[in-house]
Amino acid sequence: MVGHIRQAIAIFVGLVLTDQLTKLIAHTLLEASGAVHFGPLAIVLVQGPEHLFSGLTTLTGEQPALGLGLIAVLLSLWAAERGAGWGGVPATGWLLVAAGLAGEWLDAALVGESTGVVSLQVGPVQVGFALSELLLLLGAAALVLAALDWISAPWRSPMPLIRASAVVPDMESFQRGIDNVHLDVRLSPRFCAATCGLVTAILAHEMTRNRHGERAAPPPGRRLFEEYRESYRQLLAPAIRAAKRANEPSRIGLLQFAVLKFLLEAVGREFEAQLIGLRAGLQRSAERHSPDQLTRYDHVFGVSKARRSIEQRTRKRLLDQLEVVESSTGTDLRESLFGEPWLLPRELLFNPLLQSDPNDDCLIMHRYVLTGRRAEERNTLSRFEQFVAGLYRGEGSATESLTDGDYVWLSSRNWNTCTEALGWSGGQMPAFGLWTDVGENIAILFDQDHAATAATEAELEGDRAGAARWRRQRRYQRRAAAQLEAFCRREGLLPRLVAGYEMVEVFDTHYEALNPLLVYQYLIGGRDRTNALRQIRRLAGSGERALPLAPLFTLARRVRRTPHRRIRQLMLRFARDFLAFRRDIRNYCIVQAILEQIRLLEQEEELRLSRVNRCLHEFLSEQEAPPTRERVRAHVVLKADLRGSTVVTTQLLERGLNPGTHFDGKFFAPINDVLRRFGAEKVFVEGDAVIATVLEYEDDPVTQTAVARACGVARRMLEVVQAHNRASVRQGLPELQVGIGIAFEPAPPSYIFEGDQPIMISPAISRADRLSSSSWQLREAENSEGVAVRVYELDPDHPMRGEKGQTDLRYNVNGVELESTGFDKLAGEIDLRPVPVDDTGRYLAGRCSDLQGERHLILLREGHIRRLGQAGPGSRTERVYYEVVSDPQRLEVAEQALRAGERDIAPARQKGS
Repeated sequence: MVGHIRQAIAIFVGLVLTDQLTKLIAHTLLEASGAVHFGPLAIVLVQGPEHLFSGLTTLTGEQPALGLGLIAVLLSLWAAERGAGWGGVPATGWLLVAAGLAGEWLDAALVGESTGVVSLQVGPVQVGFALSELLLLLGAAALVLAALDWISAPWRSPMPLIRASAVVPDMESFQRGIDNVHLDVRLSPRFCAATCGLVTAILAHEMTRNRHGERAAPPPGRRLFEEYRESYRQLLAPAIRAAKRANEPSRIGLLQFAVLKFLLEAVGREFEAQLIGLRAGLQRSAERHSPDQLTRYDHVFGVSKARRSIEQRTRKRLLDQLEVVESSTGTDLRESLFGEPWLLPRELLFNPLLQSDPNDDCLIMHRYVLTGRRAEERNTLSRFEQFVAGLYRGEGSATESLTDGDYVWLSSRNWNTCTEALGWSGGQMPAFGLWTDVGENIAILFDQDHAATAATEAELEGDRAGAARWRRQRRYQRRAAAQLEAFCRREGLLPRLVAGYEMVEVFDTHYEALNPLLVYQYLIGGRDRTNALRQIRRLAGSGERALPLAPLFTLARRVRRTPHRRIRQLMLRFARDFLAFRRDIRNYCIVQAILEQIRLLEQEEELRLSRVNRCLHEFLSEQEAPPTRERVRAHVVLKADLRGSTVVTTQLLERGLNPGTHFDGKFFAPINDVLRRFGAEKVFVEGDAVIATVLEYEDDPVTQTAVARACGVARRMLEVVQAHNRASVRQGLPELQVGIGIAFEPAPPSYIFEGDQPIMISPAISRADRLSSSSWQLREAENSEGVAVRVYELDPDHPMRGEKGQTDLRYNVNGVELESTGFDKLAGEIDLRPVPVDDTGRYLAGRCSDLQGERHLILLREGHIRRLGQAGPGSRTERVYYEVVSDPQRLEVAEQALRAGERDIAPARQKGS
C-alpha cells in the first residue's frame, strides 16, 4: 500500500522534473525564437502568446491565482489517490493532469510566463508546447475515455448470479419428547461406540505428543477410521430409506443434527476425562516427590491452555470423515430417492465454526480472515456487508432473501444475546441471503480475470454470444471493482485485510504461541501498534527459546509495500471470505438453536418411556432396528365395571365367605383367557373394574381389527359372567352384574412406568368409563324394553343435568356400549349387514376372527337416545347409540338371518362369475 503510493509519487515528481529539465535545456542551448527544425516540428524556445496554454499561464502569474493553481495540483493528486486505485485508468489520468498542472504552475511561479519547447507549424498556424502541456492533454484524454467507459459499461451484471439453497430446517414438525420440550433421539449404539473409540484414540495422541521425556500415545489407526465411517454409513442409509417411505425428508436432517450434537459433546466429555487422568498422574507424582513433577505440571498446564485447538483439530477430523460418507453414500441415496444430493445446505452441516466457535481467532485466521474486535472495526465490517449487499440489490432479482417467516420456529431465540456473546455490535443477526451466501458470485461481480478466462473459453467453444456477454461482464466488473476499492480505501479496510492474509504463514512458523490479534494489531498500525509490540516483546521471552522478532518486522514492511495488483486480489478474496464468515456465523447460531432442542437418550428407563409413548426418534442400523410390529398406530380401551360389588361383598361376609376368591373365580381369572384369545391386554384392575386395551400395529394387518376384537372380548366376557351366574344360582351364591364400555382412539396411547410396570394414559379410558357406567335410578326402574343398554338425554331442567359435566344418563346392566367413533371404525373393519331381529332398534351383524382364526358373530343394536325429564322418559332424539348384543336369543335370530343372507349371496356370486 505504502509502496505503490510512493511509486506513484515518484512518477509524479519524475514527470515534473523532466518537464522542468527540458525547459532548462531549451533556455541554455537556444536563444529566444531560435529553433532547430525537423520538418513541421521544431525544438524551439517559445514564450509569449504563441504558447498553447499561454492564457492559463498569464492568468496564474497573479499572486492569488498561484495559490489556486497549487490547490488544483493538490486536488488532482487527491483525486488520483481516491479514484479506482493508482494503477487504474482514472487514477493515471489524474496523475498526468496533476503533473501537467504542476509544470505550468512552476512556469508561472518561477518565470512568470509560459515556456514551450516544441513548436508545431501547421500552415500559417504555429503552436508551441512543452511536456507539461502534453501531460495535461494525455491526462484529460485518459479521463474522458474513462468517463465514456464508465457511462457505457452495463449498470447491471449481464451474467446471472448463482442462487443459494433456500432450505431452512424446521424442527416444529417433530413430536416432542417425554419432557414436552426437547426432541428425544437415540443413535445407533454401534455408531456411538465407534465414535467414542476414535475420539479416545485421537485425544490420547493429541494430549501426549508434546510430553517431555515420555513416549506419546500412537495416532489412531486406519481401522478405527474405517469402523467409524462404516458405522455411520450403516446408520445413514436406513434413515434415508425410512424417510422416503414415510415421506418425511426432514427426518434425515434430524439425524444429521443429532450426530453433530453427539460428536461435539463426545469430544468435550473425553477431553475432560483424559485431563482428569493427567491431573491424577500429576498428583501421584507430587505425592512420590518425583523429579519430573515440574515437567508433568508444565505438560498439564500446556494441554489445558491448548484445549480449544486440540478439540478443534479432533472435531475437524471427525467431521471430515462424516463428510466423506455424506458426499458418497448419502448423496447417491438422496439423489436416487429424493432427486436432490443435499436436502440441507452443505455449509449448514459442515460449518467450520462448529469445530470450535466464532471467537476462535486461530480458526478464523486460517479459514476466513482475521479482523479486529473493537467496536469501530465491527461497525466498519457491518457497513462493508451492507455495501456489498447493496451491490447485490442492484442486480434486480438478487433482492430476494429469506424472511423471518421462513424460520419462525426460531422466533423464541434471543438473537441479541447470541450475537452480542460473539462480539457483534448491535446484536444484529446476519441476514439470510440467497445470493450473498454463494462465494462464486463475488467472482462474477468483481473478478475481471475470471471474466476474461470465461470469455476465452467461450470463444474456443464457438459460443460467440457467450463470449460477448462475458466481455460486457468484464466492463461491468471494472465499475463494481472500482466502487469496492473506493469503499475499502474510504473505510480504511485495505491495510486490515492485507495484514489479515499476509500474517498467516509467518504466524504459523514463528508466533503460534501468541494471540493472533497481537500480531494483527501490530501490522495494521494505528494507536494500538506500540502497545501490541510491547506485549509481543514481553511474551516473546528471552534466551534460546525466545521468539524472533525480525520476521515480524520484515512482515510489517512487506505489508506496507504490497503491490496494487496483490491488493486487488486480496480485496476480492476478502469479500468472499468475509461474507462466508457472516453466513457461517448465522448458520452456527441456527445449528446451536437446533442442537439445544435435541436430547440424546442413553439410559434404558428414559428410552423405554419415550419409546412406548411414541416420541422417541430412533436411528439404528438394519441389524439394530426393532421389529416393525412395535409401532402402534391406534388402540381400543375396554372397561368392564362390576355392579353392586359392595352389596355382594356384604352378603358374602355375612355368610362367612371370601369375597376376593368369589370375584376372582367368577370374573377376574376366567376373563384372562378371553383377553389372550383376542389379543387384548389387561391394563390394570381398578377396584371392581377391569380396564383392557387392544392395540393396532402399523405393519401388522392381522392386528388392524381392534374394535371388532374388542367387541368379541366384551361379548365373551358377558357369556363368562352369565355362565358363572347360572352356577352361582344353583349354589345359592349372589350373582354378578357387569357393564362394559368400548372407546376407540385413532392414535397410540401414552405410558408412564412405575418400576418395570407400564401404566397407560389415554383419553379413551375416561370415555370407556362413561360408557360402562349405569345410573342407580335407572337400574331401579322397570326395564320394559328388555335391552341391556339404554341412553337418555337429560332435559335442561333436570336436577342431575350438569352434575360432573354429564348431559346423558345411562343404563348398562350386563350390556356393552360402543361409542360412535368405534362404530365407524368397526364398519371399516368387517362387513356389517342389517338383519331383522326385533323392534327395539336397527340391528347390524358381521363376523370377526380371533388370533386363533375362529370366527365370531358380532351383533350391534342401534338405538335412539330418548329424552329424560323429571316426569320420566320422553320422546326420542335423532342421536343414536350402539349396543354390542350378548342376549343368546337375539344372537340366534341374527345368526340364522345372517346365514340366510350368505346363502342367497353365494349363488349370485357364482352366477356373476
